[in-house]
Order: sequence, then C-alpha cells, then structure tokens
Amino acid sequence: MRIASPKAEVKIKLPHGAPLDPNLRAAVFDGGMPKDHALSDWATCHTTDNLGEPIDEGEKHGLGVTSALLFGSLNHGKALRTPSAFVDHFRVLDKKSLTAPQEDYFDVLERISAVL
Repeated sequence: MRIASPKAEVKIKLPHGAPLDPNLRAAVFDGGMPKDHALSDWATCHTTDNLGEPIDEGEKHGLGVTSALLFGSLNHGKALRTPSAFVDHFRVLDKKSLTAPQEDYFDVLERISAVL
C-alpha cells in the first residue's frame, strides 16, 4: 500500500490476519473511503441513509482516520502494528456538507444518531 503525504509518498507493508480481538468493533463517522481501499481485511465502509454523492477529499480523510485507528502512527522503517479491532466506517458526509456551515450539520448528526 502507498500512503501519500504532503511531503512524499511512503510505501508500507500491511500486516496479515485478524485483529487482536476479532470480537471487538469500532465505529468511525467520517467522509467514507475510496472503493478500492486496501484496508478491507479490517474495515468495512457503510453509507448512511439520505446521502448524496461522496467528496473525494472526504474519502481520503476517512481512509486516513480509519488507518490511524487501525495502525496508529506510521513510523519510517517500523512495521505496522496488528489492529486491535475491526472497524465499521460510516460515511455521513456528502457534497452538500461542503456548503453547509458547520453549525448547520444537523443532517450529519441525524445520520450518526440513526446508526447508533
């Protein structure tokens, strides 16, 4: 897998196998993840109801958030840790979210509440 940062692209080797506790699940509410993401062994992306088109930057951000939850910080030359749990990533942002003032994110809160 390659991770792009503002300064460089970093090659990483993903671990193999199940998380440390396969019965534990974590939830992320964010911008989604690209369809071809490399984290499918540990992360499942869900789309909530009443959602418009995804945002490219939102999917990149969601992938980064989910990766950080699974593996922690990336350290050059160090192997990634085995994830602690599986992750359910719920996309709650869409293109309408780009134009809405943050104090008007009621539709996003409703999407999160519906999942919970």
